[in-house]
Amino acid sequence: MNGSLSDWFIYHTVAEGGVSVCTLRDALRLFKAFHDSAPNHEVITVHLELKGQDTEGTSTFATYGPDMLDATLAGTIGRQNIFAPGDLLAANPGSATLFVAAGNAINPGDAASGGWPTIEALRGKFIFVVHGSEFQKYATESNAYSRIAFIMHNGLWDDDNFILGVQHIVFWAEVDRPSILAHLRSRFPGLILRSKQADDSAGFGLLQAGANLLLTDKVDFHVNPWIRTHNANLFPFGRVGQIGDASWTNNSVVNLKEDAAFYVLKTYSGDLDGNKDSFSYVYSSTPSPTPRDSWTALIATVSNGTTHAWGKGLLMARTSLDPSSPYFAVGRAADQHGLFIQWRSPGCGSNPCGTAHEELGDPESIEVENVQFIRMDLEGVGNNSQLCRGFGSVDGKTWHQIFKDVVIDSKMPLRGMAASSLWTHHPNDSTEWFFFQDLRRNGTPLAGSQWAITGVSDEPVATTLVDLSASK
Repeated sequence: MNGSLSDWFIYHTVAEGGVSVCTLRDALRLFKAFHDSAPNHEVITVHLELKGQDTEGTSTFATYGPDMLDATLAGTIGRQNIFAPGDLLAANPGSATLFVAAGNAINPGDAASGGWPTIEALRGKFIFVVHGSEFQKYATESNAYSRIAFIMHNGLWDDDNFILGVQHIVFWAEVDRPSILAHLRSRFPGLILRSKQADDSAGFGLLQAGANLLLTDKVDFHVNPWIRTHNANLFPFGRVGQIGDASWTNNSVVNLKEDAAFYVLKTYSGDLDGNKDSFSYVYSSTPSPTPRDSWTALIATVSNGTTHAWGKGLLMARTSLDPSSPYFAVGRAADQHGLFIQWRSPGCGSNPCGTAHEELGDPESIEVENVQFIRMDLEGVGNNSQLCRGFGSVDGKTWHQIFKDVVIDSKMPLRGMAASSLWTHHPNDSTEWFFFQDLRRNGTPLAGSQWAITGVSDEPVATTLVDLSASK
């Protein structure tokens, strides 16, 4: 625990290094920032494993108790954005327990009276699940219904009588046998079942036949296509009980899409660096730029071992499509690095100017890779020059300027999204992906906009723009 705040450290092994988010409060801030950017996102289930000790070897709740954990969750995310045990009961009037409210019958063959809300009804919600060695210190049968988080039991899921005896528990973990999954799906269809870990296609498929939540370390679907559950619209959930591609091609999910505005810019290109560029560009032309022009977005990438760390996704203003054109841009690297600005000024004698580059660092003690909101501000000064500023933000509200003001002596009328991959692409795919969510210009969403799409390079570049904006 962090002694100066109502907070908890995050780790897998006590005091290990290399974690991308150090404290629960920081993680919750990032969740809330994403929520504010896409308030109708699909339901997000967050598992909190109580390790039973912190860096001093004491209880998870030695300093801050379960009530403080609830206050931290609700106070940071917003109680209205959380689907809690009490909400499941409220959605099923007359249900005496969570077990019944979730849609389970006490006696075999009886009709169930309750049920979980639909995915549509859970848009914009978070579900928190507490488990681990001290979960009973967080909630018991007497108070589980008033907690912010559900609790999850590990083991004894093969004993129907035990399950019936703990009707305040509806999440069950580490189910490791397909036969048990099949039985539980039939006998207790309202339970939420998390599988044991499966890191190969055969084991994953067996558990996919019955588990709601699938545990694996193989999260890169480009490398391991068998872990895919999202459809062509990147809607994340497949159909329970369907294996492999059948899970996301099922008629119930194949056409679903996120209720959010976002683009996927796919590129196979060189680099934005030096005195000549090679990249994919999606832009609109503004012959007479407004005196002030501000672009914002949340930007992310598929970060994995097949991504070049210095692949780039950017908001860019550019003079022309010449590879040596002046420009100003703000964005992020594909992996390992944080946000940055870079630019090229016009007029370096007989040779094109090189590229200047400055990075943001880690504002508000958030690890650099987790700062994802970017802003590009342009302001006309004089006849042809632009005053340029780049910003980064943890939450899309408090902005930190990157480096300082930059003046480019050019109007730079071409403005939009840019990406480069350093001639790297994902396995089973010919490109590298960058995501631009909640793209706005002067506060106006740019969902479904008309863009010019091209590669800027002396060599052939592959460019694809996928518009997954729900409102287009």
